[in-house]
Amino acid sequence: MFSKASLGWGNSDASVLSLFIAKPAKVEEMEDLQRQLSQNFFSRGCWDSLVRLGSPWFWVAELIWGGLLSEQGLGPWEVVAGMFILAGVVLVAAIATAPIRQRDDLRKYAKTLIPEVELEFIQGRGGIVETPIKVIGPVGNVAGEQEATYIRVGVTACSRKTVHNCEPYLCKIEKKNSNGEFTETKFIDPIKLPWSLAPQPFEPKNIYYPMRRFFDVIYCKETTKEKLFFPDGVVHGLTMRTLFDDHTTYRFMVLVVGEGVSETLSLDLDWDGKRKNMIADEVK
Repeated sequence: MFSKASLGWGNSDASVLSLFIAKPAKVEEMEDLQRQLSQNFFSRGCWDSLVRLGSPWFWVAELIWGGLLSEQGLGPWEVVAGMFILAGVVLVAAIATAPIRQRDDLRKYAKTLIPEVELEFIQGRGGIVETPIKVIGPVGNVAGEQEATYIRVGVTACSRKTVHNCEPYLCKIEKKNSNGEFTETKFIDPIKLPWSLAPQPFEPKNIYYPMRRFFDVIYCKETTKEKLFFPDGVVHGLTMRTLFDDHTTYRFMVLVVGEGVSETLSLDLDWDGKRKNMIADEVK
């Protein structure tokens, strides 16, 4: 129906739309975009012109322009004609630039339909959570409760399009040595992390705009000798048992992947062996 030339688009502009036209968005979103594409540039230019002609600044400019024409010795009708000419120039300029403005609007609109997520760690906004957890007895019964502190990362959909089948992973763990440098640890194989407060925490989840979901990275439970643990249900090698024995700063790199998205975040956790003293911060 439309060519790039008729829309005033270049190759780079068309590629923005192709990113999500190749992967269809919801029907109503595509219909909305089609309506925007079908707008008449002339009609939009005229509307923009009326808006400008109704602006107080335009009438101030008209009065100044009329005053300048009067100072040149022009008669009343000539001054009025000159003011109409200025209004005509504004009208023509608005119509001529309408394709450029609409192209920019459509590019911004198209980007809202491209799947995108943002990872975030804020200690006071769900990043570090203290909560009671159940203590399971030797035969699977609930033997009581104990306090635990979880380190979590939030995932927010930045696009209007739902981001489907998102899964969080822990990809890398480093620790700070005596020289203040981060070095490799025994952690080698990436592990899948669970979503927080989810009935099936290891199943892929959809992220809906503008909802934020959290996943658990690490936690510490209240015991006689407090230690850092991977979240319950995480599969990891037995070599990880002594991974957090040192009291130092640990750096975790997490990854969230979904349909059309892949986003990482790194955070530092200061660990002195005491659950109440846990402090973490996102690595910028």
